[in-house]
Amino acid sequence: MEENNIIKLRAKINQKAIIFLYSKIIIMIVFLIISFIFIFSIYQFFFNNGQIKDKNFNAWKMEGNAWVIYFWFILSFISSLTGILGDIFLHRDNKKCFFFYFSFIFTYFLSCIILFLWFEALEQIIVFFLVLFAYLSWGKEKKIDKKIAFANWYLVFFLLVFLFSFTFIFAKLIKVLLDDTNFADEAAYLDAFITLSFLIGWFLLIKKNIQAYLFYLLSTIGAIFLAIDYHTWIYLFSNFFYLFLYFLGINNWIYLAKKE
Repeated sequence: MEENNIIKLRAKINQKAIIFLYSKIIIMIVFLIISFIFIFSIYQFFFNNGQIKDKNFNAWKMEGNAWVIYFWFILSFISSLTGILGDIFLHRDNKKCFFFYFSFIFTYFLSCIILFLWFEALEQIIVFFLVLFAYLSWGKEKKIDKKIAFANWYLVFFLLVFLFSFTFIFAKLIKVLLDDTNFADEAAYLDAFITLSFLIGWFLLIKKNIQAYLFYLLSTIGAIFLAIDYHTWIYLFSNFFYLFLYFLGINNWIYLAKKE
């Protein structure tokens, strides 16, 4: 009897060790892909005629505005990093997540202002009030069940319908507010889709619903397409970085759900 228990225990330990090894290998592969994309994005802009706001790096230098691009790159990196840290602390029910969220909003807002991306800056003001509301509400509700939960699929279906329906309305609003004939309809739809799916995802994440990652993933994929379309290569890096976080977050939540 004891021998059987020992054999089962060894098999379980070996299985966990194999899963751990595979997860580390996958994480390493994803990290290498992200590193390649980061290096490629830097190379593409600084050495291969990549564009930001319809101007390559030489054009920015000739106008004496190279410092703007350097500053923008730094702010973009900080905003990506603080956003990721905010999600990590939120997973752990740690109120410090709001410090990183507010840092993310502030740095991203600045990065929009220095490139005159007015609508994106307006989006961050909206996000600020949503995060502020969540911060003020933190701890007021009695958290009887802190377990990771799956949202009601009817709610998820409704949110998907809401997302695709309001994308068209929001896109028209973007076009009106920007009053920019050079801003393509496809880009307006993508921008609206990215913003709405991110906000829905964040709402579900606060509620500790794992389907939040579905909407985060949709937002990230949309942002990647927008980055490719507008040759803003650094966004490719930041969004693939978020994909990496989602992969880790989903794995973490599934592990905790099984443990519970």
